[in-house]
Amino acid sequence: MSEAYGDGSGVIDVAALAAAGESRIRWSHLGDDLAVNVVALEAGEEIPIHVNAEVEVLMVAVAGAGTVALGQDETPIRAGQMLVIAKGVPRGMRAGSERFVYITCHRRREALRPTLRPSPANGG
Repeated sequence: MSEAYGDGSGVIDVAALAAAGESRIRWSHLGDDLAVNVVALEAGEEIPIHVNAEVEVLMVAVAGAGTVALGQDETPIRAGQMLVIAKGVPRGMRAGSERFVYITCHRRREALRPTLRPSPANGG
């Protein structure tokens, strides 16, 4: 964790993480039992459909808005909302017309690093 976003006691300033930086993974924690990520997608950017067969995932939107593809359905989500994604369900995330920042939290498992790609609607 970068000290610029915490107060040294383990408190993370999520608003500062959402507003700053270039990297897509703004912050990560991989503990003995817990994995947490703060992820930022720029407008129109997406994480392609992938399957996590091992764990349920709590997703909390903290800035902007986007769409979560769950199987054949698309679910809009915006800052202040959260959803639980069941294990084994194909999922993907796409930012709307602005930066979309969200937190994922799940039981620790082997790392899954989905690739990012631009949305076809934005020239990708």
